[in-house]
Amino acid sequence: MPLLWLFILISSSSAFAQLSPGDLSKYHAKLEGLNNCTQCHELRDEVKNAKCLTCHVAIERRISANEGFHSSPEVKTERCAKCHSEHVGRDFELVFWKEGKEKFDHSKTGYKLVGAHTKQDCAKCHISAYQTNAARFDSTTNKARTFLGLSSQCVSCHADEHGEQMTNDCASCHNSEKWLPAEQFSHDKSKYPLTGKHTEVACIKCHKTEQVLETVVGRIPDPNHPLDRSIYQGLNFSSCNGCHKDAHEGKFGPNCSGCHTTESFSVAKMAKDFDHNKTGFPLTGKHVGPDCIKCHTSGKMTDPVAHATCKDCHKDEHRGQFASRKDGGACESCHTVDGYLPARYGISDHEQSKFPLKGSHLAIPCIACHAQTLTDKNGAYAQFAFQDMTCKGCHKDVHRGQLDKYMQTAGCEFCHNVESWRKITFDHATTGFPLVGKHDQNECMSCHARENLGTPEEMIRMAPLARECELCHKDPHRGQFVLDPASDVKIKCSRCHTPDAWKTLTFDHNRDAKWALDGAHQKVACNLCHKPQTDADGAFVKYRPLSSACSDCHGGTSFQKQ
Repeated sequence: MPLLWLFILISSSSAFAQLSPGDLSKYHAKLEGLNNCTQCHELRDEVKNAKCLTCHVAIERRISANEGFHSSPEVKTERCAKCHSEHVGRDFELVFWKEGKEKFDHSKTGYKLVGAHTKQDCAKCHISAYQTNAARFDSTTNKARTFLGLSSQCVSCHADEHGEQMTNDCASCHNSEKWLPAEQFSHDKSKYPLTGKHTEVACIKCHKTEQVLETVVGRIPDPNHPLDRSIYQGLNFSSCNGCHKDAHEGKFGPNCSGCHTTESFSVAKMAKDFDHNKTGFPLTGKHVGPDCIKCHTSGKMTDPVAHATCKDCHKDEHRGQFASRKDGGACESCHTVDGYLPARYGISDHEQSKFPLKGSHLAIPCIACHAQTLTDKNGAYAQFAFQDMTCKGCHKDVHRGQLDKYMQTAGCEFCHNVESWRKITFDHATTGFPLVGKHDQNECMSCHARENLGTPEEMIRMAPLARECELCHKDPHRGQFVLDPASDVKIKCSRCHTPDAWKTLTFDHNRDAKWALDGAHQKVACNLCHKPQTDADGAFVKYRPLSSACSDCHGGTSFQKQ
């Protein structure tokens, strides 16, 4: 009997050696033996996937949920044994990497590696410390070497550097390329949108860091980052004073935005409700409009601004011309804060000056006399101080020196007055040519004509003027009274005519002619002897020379008929 059992034992041992192709791996070593073969094998058939999934429940659940690598189309239809071979020895690794672990297509797992994740070694992520999803394990799971149990949430591997101040959706701000800068983040979506200069401020300036003594339960710190976190929640941004020191020390109240904007603290705007009376310089009139920086040139509103006189801020447009006045040339004597123009300096004030306004001067606008005719390094400015206050000081001598002998006596006023330039009180007798008779009825311009018309030298000829009649009047006698043609000596018109009337004659035939009228000749009409004639210039009366022979007048029939 003992021999029979020994034979059976020897026979059984030999049969097992022939049935098993080799030792199982150390992971399935507990399944060694003929009694366990059917746990993996079907009789007379290859290993079926269903047998594998009976034990590997975690994988079966993922395939059923269509999750993970084993549910991908390329893998789902394959036999488990194709990648997980057995009976190759205790130390054989059951996972077969077709193209090597480094070239594994991670997108088939349902989690595609992008950015910096593509550069990480598998073992950096697939460690037990990051296996936060215990529901993915089963009794066969070896946590030291499994690829299961990881979550796609960033905080499952990375420390929450914000300390749960933000959402766990890290991708809403960050990307996989690099942690900083957070390119997806927009401060506009926060409770405090950034504007102006705030957009240029480094985040750390507002979001200070604090030490985190321990991590939140279930979160694993990233060893590459210190346990410092920036403060994002609980910041006081309801007023500027939460971050900025009040440079005015509360003098103007807490509403910084009433004067300042985020564009620049140094460039302030006047708040509509800002009470400038608190500064000791109430703003009125035109002072209300300008930007603060126009006066507060340093950009710092607390810096003292000189304001005792207008000239502390405003350029003296008159360049000290009024400095000799009793008030020292104070601007407010003539101007107000409501506007530089019109000035308060009026006619009554001008009456007290060295040049009271009279006549037509009262109707002249100030700028006509006080024009910007002077210049200095600061530009042109109006003249108010005049050395010469005679007419010539302002008015051009339209007579071009012709009447200087009168100007030296009494100036332009010798003829003109301030009521009207054309109203003249000139005594023509002072010229040596008194106006009498018809001459007194003529317009001045009939004798004093314009010369050099259309040129800069245009003027009215006043003096000298010739006083001989023929220089103004046409000689109707065609030179009959020229006594000596060689020397152009003439009989003066006044020998016969007077200014009272051209036809009123003072001619005495017995005195002025060589032929004395006597006897019947005294009754003869002039035109019987002095007959009209015609030349190229028209008709004229023949006066001389005439024949004095009697036969020239009495010897013919023509005379008898007359």
